[in-house]
Order: sequence, then structure tokens, then C-alpha cells
Amino acid sequence: LYDQAIKYFLDALKVAEKLQDIGLESEIFKSLSQNHRLFHDYAKAVEYGKKSFEVAKKGGDQYLSYQIS
Repeated sequence: LYDQAIKYFLDALKVAEKLQDIGLESEIFKSLSQNHRLFHDYAKAVEYGKKSFEVAKKGGDQYLSYQIS
């Protein structure tokens, strides 16, 4: 179930990137981070958390402030 959820998030990430939807990309990275954390894969959780933050920064204050909350 965990692996399937990760696969769906990665598939969704491809769509978000194609649409150039920065907010959605950031949210998907955040979700990937949370899923990896729940399953004690802390290195991946940190990796995806950083990606989420970096993508949100590219989107400006609107996405960054939402990401921090």
C-alpha cells in the first residue's frame, strides 16, 4: 500500500511538472516527505521536504507562506 501511494504521488508529480503548477508540485513533494517519514525513511523524508521548500521558494511568497504553515 505504501509503495503504491508513493507511485501515485510520483505520477502526480509528473503531471504537475508538465502543467508547471508550482503550488501542486510543492504539495506533492510535501506529501512524499510525510509518507516517507511515516515509514521511518527519514533520509527520503528530508530530501522531499527540501524539494518542497525549494519549489515553494520559486513560486514566491504565496507558495512559501502556505508551505510553512
